[in-house]
Amino acid sequence: MAVPADVYMFGATYLLGVFSMIAVGIVTVYIYLPVFYNLGITSTYEYLGMRFDERCRKCASALFALSVFVYLPMVIYVPALAFSAVTGVSVIKISIIISTICVFYTTIGGLKAVVWTDAIQFSITIGASVLVFFLGLNSVGGFGEVIRIANEGNRLDVFDFDASLTKRETFWAIIVGLTVHWVSHISINQGCTQKFLSVPTYKDSVKSVFLYSIGMSLTKSLSVFTGLIMFAKYAQCDPMLTKQVAKKDQLLPFYVLDVAGHIPGLSGLFIAGIFSAALSTLSANLNSLAGTIYEDFLKSWLEKHHNHKTAGHVLKLIVVIAGVLCTAMIFVVQQLGGLLALSISLGSVAHGPLLGMFTLGVLCPRANRKVH
Repeated sequence: MAVPADVYMFGATYLLGVFSMIAVGIVTVYIYLPVFYNLGITSTYEYLGMRFDERCRKCASALFALSVFVYLPMVIYVPALAFSAVTGVSVIKISIIISTICVFYTTIGGLKAVVWTDAIQFSITIGASVLVFFLGLNSVGGFGEVIRIANEGNRLDVFDFDASLTKRETFWAIIVGLTVHWVSHISINQGCTQKFLSVPTYKDSVKSVFLYSIGMSLTKSLSVFTGLIMFAKYAQCDPMLTKQVAKKDQLLPFYVLDVAGHIPGLSGLFIAGIFSAALSTLSANLNSLAGTIYEDFLKSWLEKHHNHKTAGHVLKLIVVIAGVLCTAMIFVVQQLGGLLALSISLGSVAHGPLLGMFTLGVLCPRANRKVH
């Protein structure tokens, strides 16, 4: 929802992020993944404890936990906003339902449930996105018409090489900024590396990374072109100016109802796709958060005083508490701005320092915990 709305408002510069995603796959495979895989670690933050010391590890884990607590409320808010736009049901009520469902199957099934539900949810998400894309393309007169209108509306000026730091989106901001952003989200993020490291062999891990990069590139491209189709459709009648939508992040649900509302069940499929993407992200992050908090803050104490059965209960309790806190933060997210810029900006507060710590450890052999 965030990417099409951003393209509609500001242009297709985000499409350059496809090149960033391919670069991130290469960086992950040749720099970070070999280190994590060969060490046989369960948490990426274990590496920092081995490379530097436990204080560094716990600091990184705390930053990761902070980033998850900042990010997940937006993940919950996106499908709630879409469903609310279609049905009129309160965003808060929908958010509570989403969180409850996700927390339930994450606590019951663990990582195995997360991986299987991710696969099913991804299929639903892609199916819904492709259907909406082609329906919209047909409604505006084809791809050529989309490009013509988008070009006239200055939505295809993607190669802006201005080095100014005050511009919202330039070639350098997207290529450099998104590469760093996604390296921190994919190469060192516990949610992604946990899955890359769970496969049987290193060859399978490498294959997983490249398939992920290609899949994400195609998905992002689809989202960008959907945004251009939306712009072409409403170039002469902006639904924001006519007050048909209150926020730009409601543009995509409005567009879906417009082009697919006459087809029984298709709007529901779109909502299912939005929900699937959110549940997939939410469950993966909750599972990673629970594992990180347990491994880095609670494990040493629990092993001395309790058995493994107690540890399992603690992991489930962490998931429940995190779900409740993230749902409560929806009240804050409702008052903030566009979701795409917001998620990148807030996430960078924690991911920047984390990426610096991991990169220092991997690429600078002489660096250690002491400052000389």
